[in-house]
Parts: sequence; C-alpha cells; structure tokens
Amino acid sequence: MSLREKFLKYQAKDLIEVAEPHSDYTHEAKTIAIDIIKENNAFNFKNEAQLFWE
Repeated sequence: MSLREKFLKYQAKDLIEVAEPHSDYTHEAKTIAIDIIKENNAFNFKNEAQLFWE
C-alpha cells in the first residue's frame, strides 16, 4: 500500500495534521496530504482547519 493510498482513507482532520508545517511527517507525506486536500471536495477543509487550530 502506497502512502497516498493510506492517506486516502484518512479523515479531513488527520490530513490537516499531516500537512501542518510543524508536524513530524516527511516532506513527501505533507505534499501527498496537501494534494489530497486540494483534490477532495467531500470535506469542508476550511472549516476543519479552523477546528484543528482552535
């Protein structure tokens, strides 16, 4: 299973956590998470990100 396939199963808040600049994930993982966030219209990422940062 590729990293992208694994991340496709993640919920929005989990993808935001991976993509967060100060997370311990690799640059590759962050890039994949950001790409999925950009492609995915099923989640309201703006709202999810606001909840994450509260």
